[in-house]
Amino acid sequence: DTSKYDMVVLSVGMNPKSENIALFDKTGVKTDKFGFVWSHEFNAPETSKDGIYACGVAAGPKDIPETVIEASAAAASAAKMAQMKEIDLYNDYSAFFKEEPAVPMRDVSKEPIKVGVFLCHCGVNIGGYISIKELLEYSKTLPFVVYAEQFLYTCSVDAQKIIADKIEEHGLNRVVVASCTPRTHEPLFQGVLVKAGLNPYLFAMANIRDQCSWVHMDSEKDATFKASELVRMAVGKVTYAKQLTRKKINVDKAALVIGGGVAGLSAALEIAGMGYPVHLVERSEKLGGNAAKLVTTNLGRSATVYMADMIERAYANPLIKVYTNTTIDAIDGYVGNYITTIKCSDELKTLTHGVAIVAVGASERKPDEYLYGDDQRVMTMMELEGHAKNNFKDLKDAKNIVLVQCVGSREGDRPYCSRVCCNQAIKNALLIKEVNEDCNVTILYRDIRSYGLNELSYANARKAGITFVRYDENKKPVVFKDGDNLFVKVFEPILGEEITLATDFVALSSAIMPNASENKELAQMLKVPLNAEGFFLEAHVKLRPVDFATEGVYVCGLAHAPKNMRESIIQGKAAAGRAATVISKAQLETEGTIATVDGNLCVACGACEQVCAYKAVEIKDVPVRGGTVRRAVINEVLCKGCGTCSATCRCGAIDVSGFSDKQVLTEIEYLLRGGN
Repeated sequence: DTSKYDMVVLSVGMNPKSENIALFDKTGVKTDKFGFVWSHEFNAPETSKDGIYACGVAAGPKDIPETVIEASAAAASAAKMAQMKEIDLYNDYSAFFKEEPAVPMRDVSKEPIKVGVFLCHCGVNIGGYISIKELLEYSKTLPFVVYAEQFLYTCSVDAQKIIADKIEEHGLNRVVVASCTPRTHEPLFQGVLVKAGLNPYLFAMANIRDQCSWVHMDSEKDATFKASELVRMAVGKVTYAKQLTRKKINVDKAALVIGGGVAGLSAALEIAGMGYPVHLVERSEKLGGNAAKLVTTNLGRSATVYMADMIERAYANPLIKVYTNTTIDAIDGYVGNYITTIKCSDELKTLTHGVAIVAVGASERKPDEYLYGDDQRVMTMMELEGHAKNNFKDLKDAKNIVLVQCVGSREGDRPYCSRVCCNQAIKNALLIKEVNEDCNVTILYRDIRSYGLNELSYANARKAGITFVRYDENKKPVVFKDGDNLFVKVFEPILGEEITLATDFVALSSAIMPNASENKELAQMLKVPLNAEGFFLEAHVKLRPVDFATEGVYVCGLAHAPKNMRESIIQGKAAAGRAATVISKAQLETEGTIATVDGNLCVACGACEQVCAYKAVEIKDVPVRGGTVRRAVINEVLCKGCGTCSATCRCGAIDVSGFSDKQVLTEIEYLLRGGN
């Protein structure tokens, strides 16, 4: 059968780079047989060489989220080593890195407006499609513009120096840069203003790359015309820019880790290793969580020994305070300054900390199908792990064992894959075959998801004689009894008919479920979101996989999503690394572009409070002369300046500094009237 296609896309595999393999060989870094960097699954991202860490696909095939998580974990491990080695970074490198003296900021509030416009060629990226010369001459004609200049690369060090010099030479008190996206370059140019003694918010950018040259490559005339309009609008906006201030807040150096499973322990030990105190809160009577129930990992290493060592290290570390049989009663405050009330043995205690890490874990679902609960020979995969502790002595005489996958996963209210089930079933099947070679082990599956290097275990299982039978969601297996005998009936797609398997035991790979009620309560306290299934939802699935949108709060382990032990350990370290970016600082600086409330216009309707994703707006009584008045109050630390409250306010009482109504309306007027 021949078909015609317009495009064929090939999903090709990942191979280690030959130059990387050569480099690893020279440095003595151990690799696996394929050339990927080897790391002990309990100590990843550490490698065989102290001080060298591996993250991303250098250590094996993986997706973007796992790569970013490993990168944060590697940074945390490096910071911990620096602390352990007592490296004095400042004294060791002070000869090379010297902090520049702060330039006094000039007050321009009483100066006449003087705008400087600086244009970027960006090589052919912009200059190849826009007439920069024409745009430069046009910029000089705009109101309040007293100086304009063009550069090949405005972001270059030389260009930044020239901009700072021109600010001083011409007495500029407003600056417009027309180049690429402010998302990446606005902080850079704001830094130039600071070095020149200007407030960093007296600045505006016109994105003439993404919005002009890239979308109008076929017409220089259209690209240049649009660029002139964007520059004109930026000049209009910056004309009414105000000198905004940033507030500094002190940072509490301690961290709160909620959950004492393998992810929480990993995070706590990593933070303590960097020299910061940790409050580790666990609701059950002992640490370890689900990982403490495992006997071996997917690679056959002893999980029991490792978890015992990990728990012992947590209790022995003087920087880690462990609270078991403890729940969270209330959490107040904001990044750098949280106050948490915990309930321990009916006694309330108050903890202060700068960051919080959510590692509350998840639970194995108790099935209500396949005769589970009616026959003790039907068990869950975690219950099968209990037999592994006795080296499967209870199963040594078994002739047939059936493992059923996707029990409660990828269906109905749980459309997600529980991720660990396939590899766990393959691991246990291989262990059973080692103990009882003659036992017939059959795995009934919908799709085998032994991702990455776990595929090797799947291949070993096939070689060991383990049988795999695929079933359809609409034709699930049926477990039944005939007298005292246990049977499993399933449709075999290759034979095209139903088969009946006699079995001594049935193990069910049941879904991993979030602790819904506890998660919801904790999410409300921390002001963080949950996804539709009840797991905690990260800020960005690929770019910020351990962060929340709420600054200073991080997530790891099964609280985030189903994952195996190695992944939980690494994500715990990653969360520690991200948390350290806050608690390592003496002070935090808030943004100047935040919401402000005009108390004369606010009627305390509460609409702003309802829509704020960061819980930065609160309706409260504010003291005034002769009493109090109810109005919206902005928490300057929590506010991110997104503008949702301003757009929602029916009374026009809320403005966002740096994006005030006056600035936005002036931009529109400059667009419609040509700047006149």
